[in-house]
Amino acid sequence: SRSEVGEHILREEALRLSHDELETRVAARTRDLALANESLQAEIGERRRTEEALRAREDEAREVLNTAFDAYIGMDAQGRVLEWNRQAECIFGWRAGEVVGQSLAEHIIPRRYRRAHAEGIARFLATGEGTAINRRMEITALHRNGHEFPVELTIWPVRMGNSYKFNAFLHDISERRRAIRRLAAQTAAAAALVEADS
Repeated sequence: SRSEVGEHILREEALRLSHDELETRVAARTRDLALANESLQAEIGERRRTEEALRAREDEAREVLNTAFDAYIGMDAQGRVLEWNRQAECIFGWRAGEVVGQSLAEHIIPRRYRRAHAEGIARFLATGEGTAINRRMEITALHRNGHEFPVELTIWPVRMGNSYKFNAFLHDISERRRAIRRLAAQTAAAAALVEADS
């Protein structure tokens, strides 16, 4: 019948319009997704470039520390060695692979000072204050072979999340002390000679 054909044509037209609308929405969504994907790819590329630049800076900083004249040691709040440069290897006799992750105190602090070292870290963590923090001082260090020697120490903490990393530069001053003793002996000898002449 004519009315059924008319209904069928109307349904077909409605389906076609619905299909066209759906295709239009799918095409728009596809464009949106393509733009979002393009933006995401650009962001990933930028993040990758930033990470590469950061790695390059970290490598550069590590190389600066490795070529520093002084020993550099990084330590966590539990007293474990995090970083150990080449000069630390030379001064203390331990290779980085032997001490990183290990207790700093057991490797370079004479036994009689270890308790004070642990108490100093605990006091700083509790109060934010410490006698050795952010100033230059002389302490006695321990070499791998067991001999003790004087070093000049500068240590400063850096907040890392809810804890700290301690950074220390140490310089062997035993040669300077020997030079001072030699100079004092020479001065005393010169004074004795002047006194003897007079």
